[in-house]
Amino acid sequence: MQTSRQRDAATGQHSSIFTVKVGDDVALPCEKETDDQNNCNKIVWISTNFLRTETVFDDGQILADTTESGRLSVVANCSLLIKNVTEVDVGRYTCRRLKSGQWNDFNAHLSVLTMTEQKNDDTITLFCSLLNYGKCRHNMEWLFEGKENIFLELETSSRSCSATVTFPTSQPDQNPKVFQCQLTNRYNKDIQLFNLRYQSSVEKTGENMM
Repeated sequence: MQTSRQRDAATGQHSSIFTVKVGDDVALPCEKETDDQNNCNKIVWISTNFLRTETVFDDGQILADTTESGRLSVVANCSLLIKNVTEVDVGRYTCRRLKSGQWNDFNAHLSVLTMTEQKNDDTITLFCSLLNYGKCRHNMEWLFEGKENIFLELETSSRSCSATVTFPTSQPDQNPKVFQCQLTNRYNKDIQLFNLRYQSSVEKTGENMM
């Protein structure tokens, strides 16, 4: 998981950006520092995604009618914990805290990475795609066992917030075993790596294994 902090130009509010893979858990912070971090009765969590804006936490509890509320909870320092993240969780999460008689907002933007595999007769293609709420902030590429493409058999392509790699199924022992999807933030140049271990059909069936 990667986190970066920024200040929204339009609102002047502080925000964090989180990138996680499908199936991971993530804890979205309410604020960096507060005088009363453990009194969560004074905060409201609001979720904004592609379809709607809804309050997911208020008056000290997760709202019963919130979609998939069983995966949500508020933990230490009033952070919003989302378990088993899926693409439906992509969006902006706003922690609204009442402090000194005024409401203060802190935003957390959640992006979700998906890594999938497609098998054809002679080739295998790996996909790495990032779903954002808002514009794409990253360049993406595949690395192979920590290196750039030095294998002539591999074909790669990249576009806005996605990357693919295709390689032949023949001679699986010559193909790299560990692939990495690399995300590079275009603005602050932060780099994040997500590992995907490829197992050939030979390895999966147990043939030629010690």
